[in-house]
Amino acid sequence: MDIVQLSEIGLSSTLYDMFSDPFLQTCFVAGSIGYISFLLGKSSKEKTIEKTLDYLIKEGYLHTDKDGDIKIIKK
Repeated sequence: MDIVQLSEIGLSSTLYDMFSDPFLQTCFVAGSIGYISFLLGKSSKEKTIEKTLDYLIKEGYLHTDKDGDIKIIKK
């Protein structure tokens, strides 16, 4: 795209320079990947903890009483 075309739709040459700068493009892509990874990791962290506790209870390392408290059985 030419700067003249961008100015016709209301974008300044500074904004054009931001989009054409490889360093800023790399920062934007890296930031997007990091944010998406954070969101995916956040949702799977709770499931991992739940599966780990279920496994430890099933194998007899942990015990839950009637109040829901977790107690360590094996060391």
